[in-house]
Amino acid sequence: MNPHILFDHNSLNRYLLCFVHIPKTAGSSFTDVLITVIGQDKFRTLFPDILSGFKEADFDINTYNGISGHFPYEIRKLISKPALFLTFLRDPLSRSLSHFNQFQRMNLDDPLIQRSENYHYYEQVGQMTFEDFIEHPFFGEQISNLETRMLGLLIDHPIHQLKEVMPINEAEDRFFSLELAKERLEQFTFIGIQEKFQESLDIFSYQFGTRPIKNPPELNISSNKIQLTTLSEQVIEKLGQLNKLDVELYEFGQMLFTKRYSEMISTLNREYQQADHNSLYEMLSIEFYKKNKIREIPYRYEFEEVYQRSGWYPLERVNGEMWIWSGPETTSTVDLPFDHTDNLQVRFQVTHFIEFDILESLELRIDDQRIHLIHTIENGIHLFTGIIPASPERTHFPRRLSFYVNRTVYPSGMTAESPDARLLGIALSWIEITPAE
Repeated sequence: MNPHILFDHNSLNRYLLCFVHIPKTAGSSFTDVLITVIGQDKFRTLFPDILSGFKEADFDINTYNGISGHFPYEIRKLISKPALFLTFLRDPLSRSLSHFNQFQRMNLDDPLIQRSENYHYYEQVGQMTFEDFIEHPFFGEQISNLETRMLGLLIDHPIHQLKEVMPINEAEDRFFSLELAKERLEQFTFIGIQEKFQESLDIFSYQFGTRPIKNPPELNISSNKIQLTTLSEQVIEKLGQLNKLDVELYEFGQMLFTKRYSEMISTLNREYQQADHNSLYEMLSIEFYKKNKIREIPYRYEFEEVYQRSGWYPLERVNGEMWIWSGPETTSTVDLPFDHTDNLQVRFQVTHFIEFDILESLELRIDDQRIHLIHTIENGIHLFTGIIPASPERTHFPRRLSFYVNRTVYPSGMTAESPDARLLGIALSWIEITPAE
């Protein structure tokens, strides 16, 4: 796949976006971005143990449009549809420190961790110094050249199950090399750099035709108790030797990132040099507007099209009916591509709700403007209608609809410990945008 291809956000459902999440490289925050872009119902996060392999049952990853996890590039052997590979890199020494801090704050009371075959190692790490950590056979192997191993691992036989892509250590049937990692990285559709997270998101928005992302939430952040500057020269030298290949791979990745970022800036500046569009965010917003076809009014949305949304569960279909539940958050959003200079009417159907006070608390905002809603019941169906005030001028991107409820709850008889437990709010079937009468 040519890494320089620019995608229309609406065409992403033809691909499997495969995010190789190298631990402690801002991957949790980026996974959250991917889920927003692709949709929770079309995305799967995998949770393997780096050394012990996959713990969850096998399933067909080709039924999804996006996957993320601590798996190596060799997962490609299980993919039968067009795939786009993405990853983030980080300075290997800082990444190792962050990994150490994550191990030290591990919750040893977590039943999943207690069942791990490596639990006896996890019990020890809380009493270790960083030097003890990098010299320990188990933990030293965890952090040694991890970025190179995840990208440069080669398994010399076909694989048929997820668990076969692990572990990522050298063995009789698998080895890794720096040159192979570089060769693959150069062909990745997207490369991010943890230390340049916002710039990385700008490239992602540009390449994949998404709404530009500003100030995303930072997830799974380790509060470093120690810094590189506090380590002795001897420890830094040992750490550097453990990650000698990763240091070279990181420098190569930085070079690729800088080249792609510069090409994006040059292209945008050439296109908008005659206009007053000095802000990168504004230029990316216009690009997003251009790539996402503005829908003609009237327009009906049934949550099947690939538009950015967050705070929803997977779409459900039962006996020919279709709906999507909000949750677990109390705010659920969807970006719809319509624009207007006249008043419009918005109308939507709430098919299910958990408690009546949740339904009564429902609010709708469009681009932060609260819409006054009228609630009616027709043949037992709850309908909400409101007026979208005229916009004095056209905007550069689709409109964000935000649905607010006072709380989300577990259905009757379920608790947080119940299988498939979900915090639910309301379930919508469709949204209509029509000219105001």
